[in-house]
Amino acid sequence: MKKTRSSKSIARKFLCLLCVLILLLVGCTGEKRTPEEVLTAVCHSQPGLPAGRLYVLSAPTDDAKHPSDGWLASAFDKDLLRAALPMVKDAAFFSSYTHACEFAIFLCQSSKGADAVSRLCLQRLNTLKLYWEGAEVIDTPPQNAGVTVRGRWVILYFCQDPEAALRAFRRTL
Repeated sequence: MKKTRSSKSIARKFLCLLCVLILLLVGCTGEKRTPEEVLTAVCHSQPGLPAGRLYVLSAPTDDAKHPSDGWLASAFDKDLLRAALPMVKDAAFFSSYTHACEFAIFLCQSSKGADAVSRLCLQRLNTLKLYWEGAEVIDTPPQNAGVTVRGRWVILYFCQDPEAALRAFRRTL
């Protein structure tokens, strides 16, 4: 009789452990969203978003959405880009050439990768601020810009409504 209770107890514990492992594996099977989906939500959060161009790092190289090496090199510091890019799982970018409005969403391989990408984004932000401060008319003040890290995700934003952009970023993840 005692052996049966012990066997049932072990079976219950094994079943509980198995259920926990299954739940953990199901929860870790991938990302809920892609950087392109997150970027789309962020762009939709901006009233009167100016015309711009969308780039997606994972897009096929023959797709118009795929950023060229030349575009990446002109947008980001070459050395920081070379160090950070291997740590990026995917990324999406929105850039307006006529208004001070830009977003970059990165999904990194790890939190260490997110730190490297955030340095890359801070350098890009400094470049954007310098460029737009030199423009005659700027519609987005430099304080409406920043870089935020959330786990393995990084967002660079330079826009009219940064609070709405960050809310959309957090809500979409």
